[in-house]
Amino acid sequence: MTYLNPEKDPNKWLEAVLLDLLKQDTPESKQLLKEGIQALISWFEPGLIDDLFAPWIDQYMDELADYQNNRGIDVLTYSPADHLDISQQSNTES
Repeated sequence: MTYLNPEKDPNKWLEAVLLDLLKQDTPESKQLLKEGIQALISWFEPGLIDDLFAPWIDQYMDELADYQNNRGIDVLTYSPADHLDISQQSNTES
């Protein structure tokens, strides 16, 4: 078994911890993973998110445009926030 030293290689260590939490698939691990993701996102500059996730953003924007052009047809595969459904999002954008 290989041990990762968080002081020597914090990125690899964090990656291993987050992937392990995902693999555990328990309510507790899901909550810890959610908190970890939220902590990471709060540190990212918006430009970095644009650069790293451009394909996801482009796909989402394309699907959002399709949705807006075809109201009533559920074409979105995901929403930007798990707590915000499409009807709420549409109301906030109007």
